[in-house]
Amino acid sequence: MVYFPEHKLLYGSDPFEQLDNGKLFYPQTVFELKSAVEQEHLTVERLFMMHIDPAPWSEVLQTVADAQ
Repeated sequence: MVYFPEHKLLYGSDPFEQLDNGKLFYPQTVFELKSAVEQEHLTVERLFMMHIDPAPWSEVLQTVADAQ
């Protein structure tokens, strides 16, 4: 992952995908990305990936909450 602090933007490579309905797929890897952000004490507002356009970080948090 790459963090752009001046933009509070995270590039997450390609550990999971976004389904046609907008939900993030592979909750385990979504959780792992969230955990890495917490471990590094990053302030993320948006993320993007190879196959995901910039999206609110809240989508990651919601995916983890739904999986729990």
